[in-house]
Amino acid sequence: MNMSTVTPPTKDSLLSYERNLFEVREKLGEFKTDIKNKYIALINNYLEKFDNLFKQIGLLKKAETRQEAAQDKALKHVKAIAPVTCGYDEIDKATESLNALLPEIGIELEQAFAATQYLQQQENRNNTVDGVVMSSRDETALAKSELPQIQNIMSMVVPPTNESLLDYERNLLGIKADIDKFITPVKNKYLGIVQKHLNDFDDKFRRVSLLKVCATREEAGAERALKFVKSKTYNIVDDVERARNELKELLPNLGITLEQATAATTHLTNVENKLNGVSTGSKFGDFMNRFKK
Repeated sequence: MNMSTVTPPTKDSLLSYERNLFEVREKLGEFKTDIKNKYIALINNYLEKFDNLFKQIGLLKKAETRQEAAQDKALKHVKAIAPVTCGYDEIDKATESLNALLPEIGIELEQAFAATQYLQQQENRNNTVDGVVMSSRDETALAKSELPQIQNIMSMVVPPTNESLLDYERNLLGIKADIDKFITPVKNKYLGIVQKHLNDFDDKFRRVSLLKVCATREEAGAERALKFVKSKTYNIVDDVERARNELKELLPNLGITLEQATAATTHLTNVENKLNGVSTGSKFGDFMNRFKK
């Protein structure tokens, strides 16, 4: 037996140091003479110092148990290898090193929850794409490739206005379908944006004036058709015909048929009759027509 292997403990001494002292003390016990007691006492003193140093987890802080001290050592260990700006390589190195350290500090992996939680936080940070945490590194890589494509599609998306019509909605629905084809959850944020615009569009489309919100889109479409034809200037009959043609082209974007645009077509007919000098059927019209005869 060689007492040269027996040295005072340091703040970095781990359980292998203690195990060595136990082995040496056991061998000393085999000697017959009392001279051994001097060295056994020295080892006992080192063992006590080791226990105190092992539990020292800060300049002025001491853990109550070795497990608490070991958990603190495990956390500090992984943080030293994988700082808060670490990448996957550092996380892997820290994980491997932690597994090697555990027997030296006397706890199982399940007990090193502060260290494993920290490593998981770093993993999640690295797995975050556009604010969304992916479930794996492979999914993260795929999400990073999908994100620019999604953002390129979203560059064509603008919020609805009070003048937006059904072509705006159809375009949004097409964009929504295109985005939904992507695989990773990074798409959900943008699907939510598109859906919000769709909801806002429905509200804006049915609001036909500051104080009036139609109950149905059909009612709103008819109101918008009437507003459209009333916005035109009619000097000659050709203006009326032009407005009729424009109204027919507009109707698909209002979501109604010509038959449903009764107020608009009636307005055009009345304007046309007026330009042609035809009575509209009102008493005032009949009175005025007498002076034209």
